[in-house]
This record gives sequence, structure tokens and C-alpha cells, in this order.
Amino acid sequence: YLRKNVLNSDNKQKRQSYFCIGNLSKNLKSKEMFHFLMNRLTIEKDEDVQTTILTAVTKIEKDLDYKLDAIFDILKYGNINLKTSAAIALQNTNNQLVEDKLLESLQFENNRQLHKMIAATLRDIGTPKSIPILENKLKSGEGIDYKYFIENAIMEINKRNKYCG
Repeated sequence: YLRKNVLNSDNKQKRQSYFCIGNLSKNLKSKEMFHFLMNRLTIEKDEDVQTTILTAVTKIEKDLDYKLDAIFDILKYGNINLKTSAAIALQNTNNQLVEDKLLESLQFENNRQLHKMIAATLRDIGTPKSIPILENKLKSGEGIDYKYFIENAIMEINKRNKYCG
């Protein structure tokens, strides 16, 4: 029913359906539903619908065999709002390529809001290789909230590494 509703409905119904599919995918640990959402992410052109899909996949545990190319493309080529949503959507991943893509975006993008969301994701998935780039952003960054996100990411990565190493 949800898949049919996505194909034959207005954007409001699409957003509701995508959100439901995302929750089902998370709760059922369904890789098939996740990949359906990634396919739709490449097809949908409405920014609100794309943002809903990105939000819907954020809490899904995404292992190595989950295809994330649609999110990577938005992180690289989307507008700033979609890039920010893509950075958040990459939380809960177990894929080294995600950290590389986030660090690349952190280095080449100038938007502070995007930097904060990348730092928030790196806080949970980053490794020690993120620290020099985050420290560089910390030196050049201004604002209490900006520094908080960067410092928090560095602290959590160090804490995780200390207990793992």
C-alpha cells in the first residue's frame, strides 16, 4: 500500500508514506525498504520530499552493504539544505567511506550549519583521522555553538578511541 501511495499521490502523502517506510525499515531491519527509499531519493525532485526521505533513513542502522550513493550525491551536489540533511542521514553507519565523504565536504564547503551537522555525525561515527580536520575547523571557526559541535565531536572520537584502543 505504501509503495503504491508513493507513486500515485501528492507530495504531502508522499512525505507521509516515505516517513512510514523509513520507520518500518528501521524497525524491521529491512535493507530492501532502505534501498527502495534510496532509489526514490534519486527519482524525487521536490526538495521537501527528498528531505523527508533523508530524515526517514537517519535512524536506520546502515551496514557496509547498504548502498549510500544517493546520499553521497546529495552531500556533494545538493543545495545547502539538502546537504545538511544528507550529513545527518549518514548517522548510524558502519562504513569507512562515510567518514571520508563527510571529511571531504567539511574541507571544501564553507557553510557553518553544514559543518555543525557533519561534526554531529562524526561525533558518532568518526575515527581519529577526523580529528586534525576538525581541529583545523575549530581554529578558524567562530561562535559558541559552532565550537561546541566541533569540540564535542573531537571529545567523543577521542573517548571512543581511548576505550577501543
